[in-house]
Amino acid sequence: MKTSEMKSTLEDQHVFSLEGVKKIGKNDDAFTRQMLIRFAYQVSMCTGGIKDAIQNNDWSKLKSIIHKNIPAYSIMNATEALELLKSIETNADNLNEQGRVRKWAEMVCEKNDGILTIVIDYLQLLKRTRDKNPYKFNEPGI
Repeated sequence: MKTSEMKSTLEDQHVFSLEGVKKIGKNDDAFTRQMLIRFAYQVSMCTGGIKDAIQNNDWSKLKSIIHKNIPAYSIMNATEALELLKSIETNADNLNEQGRVRKWAEMVCEKNDGILTIVIDYLQLLKRTRDKNPYKFNEPGI
């Protein structure tokens, strides 16, 4: 799959979009790559924190984790996960909504697993593309 095809697939599935990152980084490939790596790390940490908070029924910790992660999902335009995060943040303190909050949190973790897989695949695709045409990319070796 070509990078343009993968990018289109990502956006069609509302997983995330690189447009915001590319705009912030002025289409710098190294910047985009670094943002993807950081996003993957943050998604991984978010999943771990959510699972820990849910396991311990620590709703204030859950709300804090979610609040800290919303900007990253927003920048990456990960719309489906972002909507779930906002719902969790809004309802985490509501004792009557804990069942729904738990379900939404589990859904975020599932989405995060998918996001991580896609980010890793995309980074590998970028590397293969760069290796085939190193003059197209304005970054040092990966």
